[in-house]
Amino acid sequence: AAQPITLADRWILSRLTKLTGEVTRLIEEFQLGEAGRQINEFFWSDYCDWYLEIAKVQMQGDEQSKRSTAHILRSVLDQSMRLLHPFMPFVTEEVWSWWQPGSIHRAPWPSTSGFGSGLPKNTRRTPAAISDSVQGGVRPWWLQGSSVT
Repeated sequence: AAQPITLADRWILSRLTKLTGEVTRLIEEFQLGEAGRQINEFFWSDYCDWYLEIAKVQMQGDEQSKRSTAHILRSVLDQSMRLLHPFMPFVTEEVWSWWQPGSIHRAPWPSTSGFGSGLPKNTRRTPAAISDSVQGGVRPWWLQGSSVT
């Protein structure tokens, strides 16, 4: 499996790990509205609005960067569909059938393990920093330390 290369990769995986734990807890406590709200916020704001846009830039890099980014995009979509399934079974089943064999109904509930350590403890970046970095002409924080230009 491809490993996260950039800070953006680690950020989205860290957010997904936190979301998975929180949604699992909320469902166990029957706080279904809040669980659904958090999944929706993550999927549309963090994944679609931010990481997907960052991934477009990362996909212009070398082969390792392309493979890693594509793997993370698929992994986050996979786990997001599993989290969304109790709330949107027909939609998630249809999306799942486009790239996975079998039914999402038989897929195990997502785990909070397997995504690495996430962000370094001293990192205090937010997606809002993207706008500041791009507008200021500074190399964006999600590409710092990567081979993507």
